[in-house]
Amino acid sequence: MEVRDLLFDNRILYLSRNDLVTVGLLDYAAIVEDVRRGLCMHARRETICNKLALDFDVDKDWKVCALVGVVGPYAGVKWLGANEDNRALGLPRSSSIIALNDRKTGKVLCVMDGTLISALRTGAYGALVTEVLGPAEPTCVGFLGAGVISRCVLLCMAAVVRDRIHRVLVHSRTRKSREKFARLMGEVTGLDVEPADSLGEMVRQSGITVSATTAMTPLIKLADVRPASTHIHLGGWEDEKAYVVECARASNKIVCDDTEMVLHRNTQTVAYAYHDGLIGRDDFYGDLGDILLGAKPGREGDELIYFNAVGLPVLDVAVASRLFERALKENMGVLLGSQTPHWILTGEPTSGQRK
Repeated sequence: MEVRDLLFDNRILYLSRNDLVTVGLLDYAAIVEDVRRGLCMHARRETICNKLALDFDVDKDWKVCALVGVVGPYAGVKWLGANEDNRALGLPRSSSIIALNDRKTGKVLCVMDGTLISALRTGAYGALVTEVLGPAEPTCVGFLGAGVISRCVLLCMAAVVRDRIHRVLVHSRTRKSREKFARLMGEVTGLDVEPADSLGEMVRQSGITVSATTAMTPLIKLADVRPASTHIHLGGWEDEKAYVVECARASNKIVCDDTEMVLHRNTQTVAYAYHDGLIGRDDFYGDLGDILLGAKPGREGDELIYFNAVGLPVLDVAVASRLFERALKENMGVLLGSQTPHWILTGEPTSGQRK
């Protein structure tokens, strides 16, 4: 099957999560390369993206979002809904679908499950940041949060930068969740993963910290931060603004996936610090794509580095388009039926269409 078959047969391909797994969704190294490609294209201004979020309750991360991106021959939108209260109902905190359009004609080509794509493309940040901004020597990686995103970060890191990981610590709201994370991820990755009862002690031991929670409380304290460490911020407001202010010093670095989008969205610690006047626009070193391209240096010695991701729609499209193309080659998925042209749309009455 080819794209033109979908274009001219008026069909749409549907890919379930199982279909996506079959065509390579769980190839973590490939996901990281998709995200690298998307970030580099974004840095070269070869993409278009925008994000609309309707926040019902920021403290509960209750929202619906449309993330629109254009990458190469495809345009796509991820339609996402989330609510922290879903956990009490036995439901995922967030879920999403992705629709891919042919960029030239605008026709919808494919609709696919987006939940795991979204989580894994977020996880890929961890591997890429470790590669260019992490400490040079193997180090302890400390996770604040034991949920889906932390699992995806560690899976991507284990696949691509395993040699940079000495051991893994995890802290979360409950002992049960961090012990479960440690058991599961230790078995899956083969890494030394341990639960940490003290967040402060975990941060002090870690050369790389990852925050991936929906918390709106500054849990990570600057006083606990290890010198020359790297922080990968994928959540909301889990760390003190003082941490960001310290990283704004000329001897340190603040890096984002897209600085302007981070500041516009204004739901994370760096954006709060900026809008409160604690740091200025010139205090942001640059975007991750520029570093991956080699346009800016990455880590340059014993710096304190703070990376913040808001999440770029083009990365969802970059991953989704690769999986879509492979699904076409392998005849995966379900074709949604051909639609008979209707005279209201065409202006040409068809036999049997009277109303």
